[in-house]
Amino acid sequence: MAERVGGSLAGFEPLMNETAPQLGMKHTHYSTPSGVTTPGNYSTAHDLSPLALRLTKDFPEYYAFSSEQHFAFGKFEKRNKNWLLGKDPSVDGMKTGHTQAAGYCIVATAKRKQASPHVTRRVFAVLLGAPTASDRITGAGSLLNYAFSEYKDYPINDGTGPHVVTRMSEPSLAQLNGT
Repeated sequence: MAERVGGSLAGFEPLMNETAPQLGMKHTHYSTPSGVTTPGNYSTAHDLSPLALRLTKDFPEYYAFSSEQHFAFGKFEKRNKNWLLGKDPSVDGMKTGHTQAAGYCIVATAKRKQASPHVTRRVFAVLLGAPTASDRITGAGSLLNYAFSEYKDYPINDGTGPHVVTRMSEPSLAQLNGT
């Protein structure tokens, strides 16, 4: 894809670096399209969140691939390393990765129906640098569960029409303040 869009791997790199800030990725720089550890190639968990959100918004068909636990084509077979897919039915993907330098990483996402108001909320969890593949999955699962349990949806109508705002629930705010 990099060669097709950028003419070459080297030609694709500046396109990636021009697009990253447009997506809100202020602490990301690409020096290779592959994601393999190379000098000058870096990102943050904060930057991977808007990338995941944009991927979800612009290419919802991606979930048909990232939600599959197993892929086979001819003799080629691959098991998805996002083991949350088999543990939590609300998880529908996104991406795992591992390099020696970065450790075990994951951008996981899940959709769960909320009781009040009746909406379906999508949550993203980004975990970088886990020491093992198992820690990556445990950590991402904990982040997803925390977001769904400690944040609540509140219906509002602020003159632009009815919509929902998600905020930390009141008891959780009190716990943070030590009261």
